[in-house]
Amino acid sequence: MKLLRIAPHAALGGCLNYRLPCRPIVKFLVMYVAKRGFMDRAAVFKYSVLMAFYEYLIVLKVRELEAGLRECHKGNLGGSS
Repeated sequence: MKLLRIAPHAALGGCLNYRLPCRPIVKFLVMYVAKRGFMDRAAVFKYSVLMAFYEYLIVLKVRELEAGLRECHKGNLGGSS
């Protein structure tokens, strides 16, 4: 019986879009420019900035989890004495 190897992105929900470069900036531009948030002035600007910051935190967490998975697969974590 052949075992399937699970890719790191599959363990993180199967989303590859977390690896997109400048993802927080893209999120800000979509919310503020593409959806015409600039027409509502300060309120939507603040909301767009906060959503971009939230996306940045998500990217950092995904990188942290991927680094942990790599360390685990290398055998650096695991209680070997």
